[in-house]
Amino acid sequence: YLLQLANFNICIIKLIRKYTLFTSYKIISFCAD
Repeated sequence: YLLQLANFNICIIKLIRKYTLFTSYKIISFCAD
């Protein structure tokens, strides 16, 4: 159970990082125009 929870947390962290990176990229692209 704990291992499953840890994997879930890692998945959430990866999603947040990916989303943040994507958002930052969009902001940079918008500012570059």
